[in-house]
Amino acid sequence: MPTEFDTYPLSAAVGTEISGLDLSQPLDAKTIRQLKDVLQDRHLLLFRAQDLSPDQQAQFARHFGDTSQRELNKESAENDDNQYVSNVRADGIFGKGELDFHIDQLFLEDPLKALILYAVEIPASGGGTKFLNTESVYDAMPDSLKDRLRGLRCRHARAYDKKTTADWNVVDAEEESPSWVHPLLRRNPSTGKTAIWVNKLTTIGIEDMEPNASATLIDEVRSHFYDEGLAYSHAWRSGDLILWDNLVLQHARLPFDENSRRTLRRTAIL
Repeated sequence: MPTEFDTYPLSAAVGTEISGLDLSQPLDAKTIRQLKDVLQDRHLLLFRAQDLSPDQQAQFARHFGDTSQRELNKESAENDDNQYVSNVRADGIFGKGELDFHIDQLFLEDPLKALILYAVEIPASGGGTKFLNTESVYDAMPDSLKDRLRGLRCRHARAYDKKTTADWNVVDAEEESPSWVHPLLRRNPSTGKTAIWVNKLTTIGIEDMEPNASATLIDEVRSHFYDEGLAYSHAWRSGDLILWDNLVLQHARLPFDENSRRTLRRTAIL
């Protein structure tokens, strides 16, 4: 018999809380299909009060695709499925410093399909994660801007500077610096909706456009990213697990005292 669960919207534009499932237990095929339907519609699933081992987290992730460790830790990761976003673990990555709105790994031919974060250790205040629905951003843009963006392509690169790689505890860009060109507007073949593939962190510029004009247009696009009605800000609690669509949502880290301990277990999904 399928496991019954309840759903609660997190914001008008993005996210659904799923109540009634214990992710440490096996899930039947019908339940997985239902979760995938909600994910396609709402782009983010939140599960509260989970008690998961690394293996259990990876097992849940594999219902949605193969797991990956494309980001290269300076220290060896705990296993082949998970990494830690942490400012206290020796193998922690992305533990401090700026993390503005971004889609993970646009500098590769196939960006990550989805991501999971599971809250292990959370600061007393701050350090939340904000998720932006770029399909809703596109829908809300003036038609004149949409017309200017059609057909444009952006180059993205893993071009982190020395301070950034030190803050994030990842391999230097000199050792690993892939680059790829993607359409600025990404149309979902299943739904026909349009997402925006521009990052402050990794977008180098718009192809075949003069650099100043490219930078100005990218800034204009990103100025539409800060409508609170198109986002969801998550205040983490220990045991929270969030699964989200990396091809539609951009995410950012909210400020926190970097002397506080913060660790989230990350699983990347192809």
